[in-house]
Amino acid sequence: MEQALLTHPHTRQRQHSKQASAQVQRRRRKLRLVPATSTHLLIPTQRPPAVHISDLISLYALLTTKILQKSPIPSGEKGHYFAFNHRAPAWALMDRIATALYSRGLVSTSDVKTWPSYKVAAKDLHLPETYIQAMCCSTGDLVPVNAYELGWQPEWSEERYLASIDDEVQAALDLDTGKASRYDLLLAAEE
Repeated sequence: MEQALLTHPHTRQRQHSKQASAQVQRRRRKLRLVPATSTHLLIPTQRPPAVHISDLISLYALLTTKILQKSPIPSGEKGHYFAFNHRAPAWALMDRIATALYSRGLVSTSDVKTWPSYKVAAKDLHLPETYIQAMCCSTGDLVPVNAYELGWQPEWSEERYLASIDDEVQAALDLDTGKASRYDLLLAAEE
C-alpha cells in the first residue's frame, strides 16, 4: 500500500488512505492531542520516581487501616508517605509510547526526538514556559522510608511498568469520558 505524508505548518500525518487519515483525526480530537509528527522529550536521562496506581491505592489502604486501628505511625513532620517503588526512565518510556502511537497511525515516526529548550517545548505543547520544567524535568530523589516501614509491598517493577505501556496507550484511546481534562482546564486558566 502506498504511503504519503501530508504537510501542514504544524502537522505531518502518515496517511494510508483517506479513511485512515479521518480515523487519526477523530482519535486526535477525542484525545485532545496537540498535532505532532513525532514524540518528544526534553531531558533523555531523566528518571523520575514512579508508582503504579494499584500500588498507590494499596499504600493508601494500608495507611487508612493503620490510622483506623490507631496504630502508632509517624505523623506530623515525620509523617510523609512517599509512594515510590521504581523509576520511569524517560528515554525508555517515550520510546515505548512513540512505538505505540506510531503503530496506531497517530504519529508519522516512531523515533523519539528531544526538544532543544524549554521555550521550544512550551511552544510545541501550547503551554506556558514556566510549567515545562516542573512537568517534564522531574527527577525527585525520594527515599520512601515510612511507606515500607508500614509494611507496604508494591507489586509493580520498572520492567512491568515499561512492558505495560502499549496497553496503557490503548486504554487511553478507548477511554472517552466527554469531560474536560486537567490539561484543558490548565489551558483555560492561562487564557
